[in-house]
Amino acid sequence: MIDVIDKNPSPLCKCGKPRQKVFVKWAGKYIHSKWCPECEYNYENEMAKQEIIHRHESIKKAIKREIEPIYYNSSLDDFSEQIKQVLIDKPADQGVLIWGKTGTGKSHLASALIKEALKAEQRAKMVRFKDMVLSIRASYDNNKTEESILRPFISCHLLSIEDIGTIRSGKVESDFCQDTLLTVIDARLQRNKPTIITTNLSPEDLWNAFGTRLASRFSTFLIFKLDGRDRRLDKN
Repeated sequence: MIDVIDKNPSPLCKCGKPRQKVFVKWAGKYIHSKWCPECEYNYENEMAKQEIIHRHESIKKAIKREIEPIYYNSSLDDFSEQIKQVLIDKPADQGVLIWGKTGTGKSHLASALIKEALKAEQRAKMVRFKDMVLSIRASYDNNKTEESILRPFISCHLLSIEDIGTIRSGKVESDFCQDTLLTVIDARLQRNKPTIITTNLSPEDLWNAFGTRLASRFSTFLIFKLDGRDRRLDKN
């Protein structure tokens, strides 16, 4: 059996020339089924262009959905060659813990990494740790489960968790906060999915705030400090 896809019921191509005929055995007759080579080429070329446009639009929507407007134009080129090389050379499934004072570019860098993943058509998400915790607490009033809230953060290819250690300003975090972060980090490590963490706390203060269990997990991360002046103040 010949599989005939009739793109147009008209006997003429888009160019006005007669369409080619193909004999279909099961029908026992000739039918119009092919455009001329020129129209066929133009059709395939147009479909390829539409696919590229569709992909670009999908990426733009994903960037607007996941990245804050202030960081839409973020890029790894905004950082030193040393930082870029460290991030390029690390294993693909290794997490990154970025720490430093307020305004040194931690969220900017995390956004640039998320943006690169989205441009590669990978699923990537950004969330502030405080918002993640609040969404779980709100779920108790909406008959939702913690698992349903955390699933998107666990299943995506790349996740950035922003500003951990700010709920209690560097003091020991509650068991609920510790367990929430441990659940997400553990699940992603088991799936070999990289996670980006940003924090104002030094590694030592972070270990004190979240305990030894999370400190053990973070020891597998690439950990580095962003130094320098407050970018926001410099921009103003």
